[in-house]
Amino acid sequence: HEQFRMLVEYVSPRLGQVQSLQDELIVRNNKTLTKCKRLFSERQFLYNKLQSVNGNIRVLGRIRPVLDEENEAKDPVVVFPQGHEGVIVRAASKSLNKAYELDSLIGPQDPQEEVFAEVRPLMLSVLDGYDVTIFVYGGGGSGKTYSMVGEQGQPGLMRRCIKELYRVANQRSAERESTYQIGLSCCDVTGDSTVDLLSKTGAKPDTKHNSKGSFNVDWAIVNVKSEQRAVHSINDSLDRRDEVFEEEEDHDRLSSLVVQIHAAGTNILTDVETTGRLTLVQLPDSDVAVNSKQPGNARTAQTIQASLSCINDVLVAKGSQSPHVPYRNSKLTHLLQPCLEADDSKALVLATMGPCSSTAPEVISTLNFCARIRNAVI
Repeated sequence: HEQFRMLVEYVSPRLGQVQSLQDELIVRNNKTLTKCKRLFSERQFLYNKLQSVNGNIRVLGRIRPVLDEENEAKDPVVVFPQGHEGVIVRAASKSLNKAYELDSLIGPQDPQEEVFAEVRPLMLSVLDGYDVTIFVYGGGGSGKTYSMVGEQGQPGLMRRCIKELYRVANQRSAERESTYQIGLSCCDVTGDSTVDLLSKTGAKPDTKHNSKGSFNVDWAIVNVKSEQRAVHSINDSLDRRDEVFEEEEDHDRLSSLVVQIHAAGTNILTDVETTGRLTLVQLPDSDVAVNSKQPGNARTAQTIQASLSCINDVLVAKGSQSPHVPYRNSKLTHLLQPCLEADDSKALVLATMGPCSSTAPEVISTLNFCARIRNAVI
């Protein structure tokens, strides 16, 4: 008993010291966590501000190579007077030549990697919880599908963006920084009609108010745990698009394809949660709107022209910081409202163009579309 008493007398004050030390460590830990949360938020904010220096809305141009059957390599309608700072569209009379300025220009010989290099920094913004929307606009045969989807051995933006998102997400997870749940949605939009390409019930997505007073889209979100699964799901959606519209000739030229990647992240150290979205939109062929005789009737052309004009109006309003942005003027812009409406969201327009005189009407229409957006942003 005496030994036990002496042990208690020896241990008791030291238990108080241990408790005091534990309390101090808890306070220090809480302060460290608070500092980490602040630094984490500051890093996200500063990186997003850095991307904003380039502009929250950017306009890029891509000129495809001259095709063998065009045989106009010596007399292109699009020329580059000052490197990649702008383009000049030649007219029949040299006095009518018109110059356009773009944020960046990707030439006929530039590979797919050059296109992705322009958007790669935005993938970090998505994983940091921001919304990024990329539009691909242009006439038929101008390289829209090649730029967005690509071909065997030359993947386009869609595949490269997915690969980069998973690369960074896996790296952050391996470094015990953050974990991510990545989901995928795919939708076809034709005029006022929508088809959810990942829904087994043939649902028609629409934009609705949620409980927080903002907007969301009621389309299927498929959980994709790997890059391979994401690519497989997109391929499935493209196959379903072909099946659904099998009897409609040139449907892919007349409609918009919307692919949205949802990235929900949790910081392992701070428990801070983020939600970012990357939305890829391949718009209808602009030359259908320019030439109503090809491939459909005037009504089809008017519908497409109205849809493209609504996209233009929304981006111009956002670029000029107008108090009213006309999202509700078309089904497509209304669907895109949740990922465009935030002040810190990013949008990029990639305009694809042919280089020859035969494509001049499409090129002029495309560059006028881009100029209106860019002038509003400036």
